[in-house]
Amino acid sequence: MVSGVCVFDLDGTVLPNIKAKKKGRRSAGETAVKDMVSQCEAYGYEVAINTARPRVSSKIRKLLGDLGIYMDDMPDGAIQTGRHSSRSKARGLHHIQEAYHVPAENVILFDDLSRNVKRAHQNGYAGMHIRGGVMSDLDVQQGHGYFQTVSHLCTEHG
Repeated sequence: MVSGVCVFDLDGTVLPNIKAKKKGRRSAGETAVKDMVSQCEAYGYEVAINTARPRVSSKIRKLLGDLGIYMDDMPDGAIQTGRHSSRSKARGLHHIQEAYHVPAENVILFDDLSRNVKRAHQNGYAGMHIRGGVMSDLDVQQGHGYFQTVSHLCTEHG
């Protein structure tokens, strides 16, 4: 049974933005993304994509696979592309939630734009703002805190 869904934005979250590339944070970001994906899976969360890109190229699919994100294993609706505005990102989260049949509060968005995370929260989803242009070790630590809290709440109420 799926506990929830970790939804990853691509550019500036999983894939480094220009600032992060210039600061040499690409390889550190790759390690952090792998750690976060592993953490999600360890807590029974599936993985999904919600991106402003109009499509995900085969090159990006391969890179995502190297990071532990396998798009071919995702159900229909788990990959939302062309989501430019915060409102459309929230609609994408709704489609992802339906694809995995989980409650809204068990869907967490990882996004580099704070307005997208804020909109996710306004719509009942969890969200983590990724600062600095690519996921970092600090984000992984915060994610661990999130999963520990959610796991504890589920144990209390389950």
